[in-house]
Amino acid sequence: METRRVRLDLNWRVERLADSPSLPESTVYSYSMNDVQVFAGHGRRRHGFRCSRPIRFLRSMWLATCCAVAGFWSAGCGVVPQAANPNDGGVNSDNEAKPFTFQISVARHIDQPLSEQRVNRIFSTANELLLADDNECSDVSCPVTFDRDGAIETFDNSPAIVTTEAQLDAVFDDSADIKIVTLMVGVCGSPSADDVSLVLGCAFTGGSAVLVQDAPADVWAHEWGHVQGLPHRNNCGRNLMHAFELETNAVNATERDAFLSPTPGQNFLAFKTIFEEQHSASVAPEFDGEMVSAPVEDIFNRRYLAGFPSTLFTRHNLQMQSRELLDRMQTDPSPRCRANLARAIGLSRDVAACETFLTSCGSIAGDLNIDELDELIEQIIALGRLADVDTTNQTTELLLAGADPAFWTHRDLTLVLDDGRRIDLDDSLARICVMGLGLTKNPTVPERLRELKRIALTRNESDPWFIPQIDEALERIAGTGKYAADAKTDRIP
Repeated sequence: METRRVRLDLNWRVERLADSPSLPESTVYSYSMNDVQVFAGHGRRRHGFRCSRPIRFLRSMWLATCCAVAGFWSAGCGVVPQAANPNDGGVNSDNEAKPFTFQISVARHIDQPLSEQRVNRIFSTANELLLADDNECSDVSCPVTFDRDGAIETFDNSPAIVTTEAQLDAVFDDSADIKIVTLMVGVCGSPSADDVSLVLGCAFTGGSAVLVQDAPADVWAHEWGHVQGLPHRNNCGRNLMHAFELETNAVNATERDAFLSPTPGQNFLAFKTIFEEQHSASVAPEFDGEMVSAPVEDIFNRRYLAGFPSTLFTRHNLQMQSRELLDRMQTDPSPRCRANLARAIGLSRDVAACETFLTSCGSIAGDLNIDELDELIEQIIALGRLADVDTTNQTTELLLAGADPAFWTHRDLTLVLDDGRRIDLDDSLARICVMGLGLTKNPTVPERLRELKRIALTRNESDPWFIPQIDEALERIAGTGKYAADAKTDRIP
């Protein structure tokens, strides 16, 4: 069994290095997931490669040139030819899968507890999921092993609750292969530049992954699939690389071979196959039929990789059922279900929900568990969407009030963690209120946000991430920067 250690180093454009004499002189490739939507984010240096950004307008010429230089479709672009490392997992001459082991380093935010025993259990479960054959989807057994590499380290260069891309950048700067935070909200292109949601994981090819503290084992494996270069594949709800579904394990032969190769797993990726699948609606629809046809009462009980999917909202015509959803949210005992309902109601932009959310957000107090915090966050984000239709401006005023940490201080709101530790939520909720303001089309909001920034600058804001949150909200409203129409995301949940 081949064991390969994984390490990180951020850069772009793949090219042969002088310290890689084993590669032929002609081994010079380039790739970008932005151009072909095949790879899952940044390129990073691994096994004698260095990366830098390619020229975007040459994408069509590049695709043909890349594959011609590589000399074969199945190896893909930006890869070491298979002959260079004949023993690195993958498939042997009899087309049998060869076991492969990853030694993966893990770090946690200093405020987020995580035991080595729990990581070991997650890796063990992920190993079993990939080895098993799924009966519902086309699946092949994948004999990959994830092992923890050393002790769990800590980092503190970002908040434990990540709410901006800048904060996520800081987390990715940590050298561990997998980083654990408490929550991620509205980051990693989730699920699109003009929408925000709670996100369970985020990764980029050849690099590393960030996961929330309660992400299940299949999400750990899913994000490592992105590290290996795999895109989403949605033609069956049990696909491990499904864009939104959880409780998954199925992989096809291409995905298996990516898991059974060094990082990034591009020396086994069938580039042409993936490229064709990504551009074939019949092979990779946005959602599989079973998921779309599920009863409405069931879809809200599930947990999703990047929040309740807006596509389900459209497919089930939930716009016409917003009042029923609001009634259910007020009576359902599950905070996770209520969080999904809050997101759907926000997407409906039904003004009737304003009073319910204003009362809930304005009166909440005391200790919260993680599901209850998820529900509160979804209600704040929903208020941002509802502000467009609220002629009384009460939703906008509450979000502006909530953008001051003092609004939350007297409510004594804390997140209670598994070990009994408590995380103060004042600063995080203030930033999420700013995020909500960034979703509204209320014409008065941009100037109100700029005034909020001026006040924060004069009072020497204690939260160093507050002003960048305002800047990101203004970018979102204006459709500039990372929220411009032609902006590309370098990461994928």
